[in-house]
Amino acid sequence: MKKCHLSMGLTIFIATTLPSYASLESSTYHWADIATIKPNATIQMWTIGNMNSTINNQNVRLRRAEIKASGSVVNSKKYTVMIDPARLIPPSGGKNIPAKMILQDFSLSAEVVPGIEISVGQMKAPMTAEGLDSSSSLILPERSLVGRILGDRREMGLKVSYKKGIFNTTSMISSGRAIYNTGMGMFNDFHTRVELSPIKNLSYGTFVTIGNGFNYSKKGRWGLNARYNFGDTMLRAEYAQGRDGGIESQGLTTEVGYWITPSLQPVVRYERFSPNQVATTQTSLAQAETIGVNYLLPEYNSKVQVSGSALQNLADPTGTPTLSRGVHNAEVTVSLQASI
Repeated sequence: MKKCHLSMGLTIFIATTLPSYASLESSTYHWADIATIKPNATIQMWTIGNMNSTINNQNVRLRRAEIKASGSVVNSKKYTVMIDPARLIPPSGGKNIPAKMILQDFSLSAEVVPGIEISVGQMKAPMTAEGLDSSSSLILPERSLVGRILGDRREMGLKVSYKKGIFNTTSMISSGRAIYNTGMGMFNDFHTRVELSPIKNLSYGTFVTIGNGFNYSKKGRWGLNARYNFGDTMLRAEYAQGRDGGIESQGLTTEVGYWITPSLQPVVRYERFSPNQVATTQTSLAQAETIGVNYLLPEYNSKVQVSGSALQNLADPTGTPTLSRGVHNAEVTVSLQASI
């Protein structure tokens, strides 16, 4: 592939036929009357060819290798443990990553009264809606800038969830960091998220985070989102703002998808992100427009995803866009994903 400067990014995701064992359904195993365990896994590999001369021309990446076990203990308490060995593989030319980064989720939950569940451990903080989606169910291979930067955070803490009818709320008091990050104190951040589903296939929600010693001016997040499915059409929108000391940021994501057949779904995404509202100029605004197609292979729990993106002020050496002023590039990515 010839290296050159382009302002158009092209991403191609291809899933090939998998061995027969990939089609097996995940089973729940019982140990006497004491505990159950259900194993799950999501594997995704990318081959990336990048046409921007400022970064590597080609890269191979194991994006996800999530291995999860969940179940119950003594018929009342639930547990979840998940690791991701792919996180230990450094990017091309990067530094070695500590082994402790492999641990993602570990929690113990119990329903104290009907509708109210308490969880303790390391979990995703209830922030952006897309950040809470499982990686295996994403409608495009990578999360949006808003979903990743202002959400998709795992933190140690205590979470309380309440669900009844159309109302669903979750609040969490946390350390503000994952277990593999150093820091002081176990209770520094407070997150709360509220979701409503007034009619079938319609939901909207909002969240607020007050962090860094429960001081919004030092660390704060808030956002809104809405999702609506009617017939074969899917509509999604999410807006979020963040504050870290004197730096403020904001972002917007909109997505539209349509199921032509039960296996074929074109998707369009528009996203923009301002990393610093005070200092932002037109040249530092990150923006991406993506057109994609999802093709599901349910007999193998795998999928094909083909997407083309126009990227502005985003560097993308590994297939995951990051903020980088003045960088525009094009890339080709081949991905294989399977879930069991």
